[in-house]
Amino acid sequence: RIDSNAIPSKVKEAFESALKVKGIDKSICLMALRRTLELILIEKGATKWSLKDKIEEVADKGLLPDTLREASSIAKMFGDSATHGRDLEINQHDVDSMTEFIQYIIEFLYVLPDKISSYKERLSDKNEGNA
Repeated sequence: RIDSNAIPSKVKEAFESALKVKGIDKSICLMALRRTLELILIEKGATKWSLKDKIEEVADKGLLPDTLREASSIAKMFGDSATHGRDLEINQHDVDSMTEFIQYIIEFLYVLPDKISSYKERLSDKNEGNA
């Protein structure tokens, strides 16, 4: 589970579905993580057709720093490999890493901004009380 009200329900449900199958079927988990990534990018305003282009579009808007752009591209490649049955040996470490990549993206785009906003509001309220 990932616990935050800041995450859109579709994204949260997709990610939690991926987590449910993580220890059962590596390929299905990677496909679900790829789907989660696509939902995130669409929710962030991506309009392009391919997932690769969606990643670039959202990154070009300044929403994904280079490290998360790369993490997105790698997760896409693993998801593609799982979806199309390509000859990429997938092990549990790969699945764990791709899960972490998607979780980092979720935390960066949704959880962290929500926490920052809460603290800014708290500090603002405190400063107004001291004025």
